[in-house]
Amino acid sequence: MKILLAHDGSQQSTVAGKFLRRYLYPSSDPIEIVCVIDALRDHSCHVLSDLQNEADQKLQAIQREFMKDDWSVETKRLEGEIARTLVKEAEAGGATLLVAGDRGLGKIDSLLLGNVSSHLVKQANCSVLIAKKFPEHDSREVVRILLPYDGSRAAESAVHWMESANWRIPVELMLLNVMESQSDHLKKMAIANANYGELDALKIRLIKEMTTKLRHVETEVIDDNNIDETILNAAATWNADLIVLGHQGHNKIIEHIIGSTAYHVAEHASCSVLVIR
Repeated sequence: MKILLAHDGSQQSTVAGKFLRRYLYPSSDPIEIVCVIDALRDHSCHVLSDLQNEADQKLQAIQREFMKDDWSVETKRLEGEIARTLVKEAEAGGATLLVAGDRGLGKIDSLLLGNVSSHLVKQANCSVLIAKKFPEHDSREVVRILLPYDGSRAAESAVHWMESANWRIPVELMLLNVMESQSDHLKKMAIANANYGELDALKIRLIKEMTTKLRHVETEVIDDNNIDETILNAAATWNADLIVLGHQGHNKIIEHIIGSTAYHVAEHASCSVLVIR
């Protein structure tokens, strides 16, 4: 796994770094930590050389934190519009995971899901992790993950990521299927039973593949037409640390019909969200 971490010294970008170091072992590839100076946004009140020095100091500080946990680190200071520059750098460097906090230092970024984070989720060609909170004083030695699953190719890509991730601490997993509401009770029960069967088969597969990494797995089928809100409510009720969900791709028609779930969940979830591509 080749990771690019966006870091600007803000609290949320610091959360993103802590999230990686707590939950994942270092990958074989060095993590690339990037600080982007936005010339149009930042130069009005700062001298460029001051911004460059400040960025270098931020990168040195976060590099030291990762090296304490035995991560191999490469740092880079770039200039340009932040979101586009990060997407371009991820593509150029062959990143498979782009990580950012959900808020930046800019005023615009404080509205809803930050402009930068929203752009990354929509435009990056690799998987994107938006880190939203980090339990500083959490005594649980597990990471609680909600994985929505509907049998689609996108959902399977999320499962494959779960199987291959090098988890530092044990995983507690909730497999969630949101089925379309049915007025016919018998039909509803038949579909629910079939979906539970699919989740149970997936549960057995994950227990086999993840062995000691997986501490506990639950399955849940919920009858509700509002997929997005059902995922968000389930994550909040279950106190998830992370939602992992697949993305349909960049086809604009598909995105308009069904692909917006990833965007909506990433914007409104109270926990961190990983969108798999």
